This record gives sequence, structure tokens and C-alpha cells, in this order.
Amino acid sequence: MQIKDTTLSLLSWKQHDVLRPTLSAFASRCVLDLFPSRRVFFNEFDQADRDVAAEFGFEALGSASNVGIFGGAKALAAACSTEFMLFVENDCPPIVDADAFFDGMNRATADMRDHNVPVFSMRARRQPGEKFNRRERYEKYYRLERPLREIDDGSGGQRSPTNMLQRIAEDFRRPSLRGSALFAEEAPHF
Repeated sequence: MQIKDTTLSLLSWKQHDVLRPTLSAFASRCVLDLFPSRRVFFNEFDQADRDVAAEFGFEALGSASNVGIFGGAKALAAACSTEFMLFVENDCPPIVDADAFFDGMNRATADMRDHNVPVFSMRARRQPGEKFNRRERYEKYYRLERPLREIDDGSGGQRSPTNMLQRIAEDFRRPSLRGSALFAEEAPHF
């Protein structure tokens, strides 16, 4: 079982303590085995970066200076020889096993081909991950019509306190939260 039409691509900058556990999670869930093509781009590239990439079977790319997220993503895209590129942040380990990952990737790439979709987000609706759960902020501004059930954001039910000043400061961002309906509503409409 392999995903031969997609390159697994990561971006990192001097964060081996973050990257190594992420890549270990990909390996332990057998997700790395799905991708024969794997690359990681390092800002301020050095030998330690090469060593981490080699440890997990990644081709190491990089620049002597910090070219930022855009520069790194651009370099990864330029080096990509497959039809698709899965761009993963260095601190986002997979939350599903290889079978679910394989199924999700196949459905996503089929939709991209069949419906001319240029970009696809692979975030799980019911398990978005703690730092990606925007439901609480969404609910500050919009009434839920049919709430998405069984949300697990990984926080263990702990919520950070929100004060009135923070709510006022976030008010100008309200329109940007409409896309978060996908992670809050059972049947979102935009």
C-alpha cells in the first residue's frame, strides 16, 4: 500500500526537538511507509538537519539562510516530481493510522482530479487537534444550528480563559471564522 502520486513534504527550522517526535509519530503509525517520495526543507540548513532527515528516510533540502515558510514551501514545490504534494507542518503528527491516512489521501486526490481542486486540507472535522480547534471562537460569534457532535480537540476538556478584552480584540476577525463552521456544524453552509 503506497501513495505514489504524492510527495510527503515538511518544513523545519532549528527545531529537531519538535521535528523528531513528529516524524517518529509518522513512522510508528506506518504512515511514512505510504510515501516513497519524502522531502524535508530546512531553513539555515546544517549537518544535524541532514542527520534527522536521513534517520527517517527523507531527502533533505535547505538553504543557508532563513527563507521563511513561503520560501521553504516554494522550494519543496519546485523539487516535487509527483502529481501532488502533501505539505505538513513540523509539529503536526498524524492522528490516524496508515489505513485511514491512505483512504483519506486517495479520496482527497480523487476529488482534486475530478473536480479541479487546487488545494485540499487534511484536517479531521471531529478530531482537529488542540491547537486547531476553532469551535470555541466560532461559537462566540455564531449560533450553532446543528452542532457537530463528539469533538475531541485533544485538550482533555481544559479550556484557556477568555476575558472581555480578548473578545473585543478578536471581534474584527469575525468574518474570517466563517470557514470554521466546517469544524463546528454538522451540516455547514457558507
